[in-house]
Amino acid sequence: MIKAILIDDEPHCLESLSLDLAKYCPEVEIIKMLSSSKDGLKYIKRANPDVLFLDIEMPWMNGFELLEYLSPIDFEVVFVTAYDSYAVNAFKVSAVDYLMKPVDRHDLKSAVDKVKAKLVSKNGNNDRIHSLLDQYFNSKTNQKIVFSEKDRQKFVDPNHIISVKAESNYSKVILEGQKPLTLSITLKAIEEKLEGMGFMRVHHSYLVNMNKVSQYVKSEGGYLVMSDNTIIPISRSKKPNLKTFLERDFN
Repeated sequence: MIKAILIDDEPHCLESLSLDLAKYCPEVEIIKMLSSSKDGLKYIKRANPDVLFLDIEMPWMNGFELLEYLSPIDFEVVFVTAYDSYAVNAFKVSAVDYLMKPVDRHDLKSAVDKVKAKLVSKNGNNDRIHSLLDQYFNSKTNQKIVFSEKDRQKFVDPNHIISVKAESNYSKVILEGQKPLTLSITLKAIEEKLEGMGFMRVHHSYLVNMNKVSQYVKSEGGYLVMSDNTIIPISRSKKPNLKTFLERDFN
């Protein structure tokens, strides 16, 4: 039997995929169905699956980021996604299996057959997945974000952003070595622009670049010290996500 874990934040997609696997791929044993990447971080390494059926677009941490934190990858991965053409092209270049939603049963059976063949010749780390992750994160690193400020557009390297603070109906973007940007868009909108680039919402009023965190101080309610020495509070509801983000030992 092939031990499988399914991860998707949409319950109906999980249910549909599990029914299709049971009906068309009886050689697959579903050992766990999870509805978030956070749960995946806690469970996958301990469970030691043969294959992970993984959605990409999920809250808090997408599928690519989840795999990055689980590296090295020693299991097969089948992406189940309604994602854009960039991701599909990347899958093809890296010879990584993927299924487009809604999942076709013939495509599902084909993907499982490929997984079986790969498991027979398995030799440690999954180089195809690591190649895909390199492509994905390199593209994010080189990408600039466009912010509209009054009568002009500003092209910003995400690596230069330290933090973003919500101020009423505006957002203030704190940049390294530059004047802050005051934008008439919500913090949530900026969070969506920066998704997958190492940013985390640690408070209802703050989004931070985790690569610019100098210290995490747990006393006095908990706060972050950033690279520019600013203090960022951590809300109680965000602490579990922050703790999981900072953990590196998943065994």
